[in-house]
Amino acid sequence: MGDTATDQRVSDASPELTDLREHWGSAYVIAGVLGHWTAARRDGQGMLRADDPESLRAMIRLDYQANPIPRPDRTRHAVTPMESTVYSWKSLPSSGDIPDDYPLAAVCAGCQKPIDRRTPDSPWQHRVISQLP
Repeated sequence: MGDTATDQRVSDASPELTDLREHWGSAYVIAGVLGHWTAARRDGQGMLRADDPESLRAMIRLDYQANPIPRPDRTRHAVTPMESTVYSWKSLPSSGDIPDDYPLAAVCAGCQKPIDRRTPDSPWQHRVISQLP
């Protein structure tokens, strides 16, 4: 074995690379070679470079917060709430604009992941972890 970048490439199965791709892969093309981690914006507006995955994650968060990238909904099933998991404004401070019994958040019946909707007329959507503070 030589000392080439190919020999130092981070395995696609590495926990760090898998985690970054799981959370940010719809917005960035992420690659890792030991000491050289990159995230190319899928909208073509730039590339981030870091020495380690933690630094790259921090850079991605700052970049995405400053200039969000449209992300497709990767859901392959109907986004419908499980009846026993629907939360309403009753359990949260009310803004006064929305009725107390208006459904706010739930768990998806298709994949058991968090879903929400912003207004009574908007569809249920999967939450994206990177959108949370």
